Amino acid sequence: LTTTQSPAAPVAQQQLAQPRNPSRRVAPAQNQKNLPPELKNVAKFLGDQKASGVKQKQGILFGKRAQYFKGSKAINALLSSNYVAKANGPKIASEDEAKTVLQQLL
Repeated sequence: LTTTQSPAAPVAQQQLAQPRNPSRRVAPAQNQKNLPPELKNVAKFLGDQKASGVKQKQGILFGKRAQYFKGSKAINALLSSNYVAKANGPKIASEDEAKTVLQQLL
């Protein structure tokens, strides 16, 4: 018995090896050392589960483990009284300001 592969088989394997949508890739942080100290304090506050109350989860991003949290929980944490007391970050009075700060961290 001989089996023959269809000519489309190698093409299908090549297509599987490429990413599905390369334009959806998340660009890595350019240089975290260049972040202003205020934003570093915000990141430290959000990373501390006890202080911020933001539950962190683990996932896999591009084959590496990554920690993440929900944006709505981060916004609530930045608007809380704990943020004012424990973080030396920028003053945040509204949800729009909190969203702007979180976008700067990305």
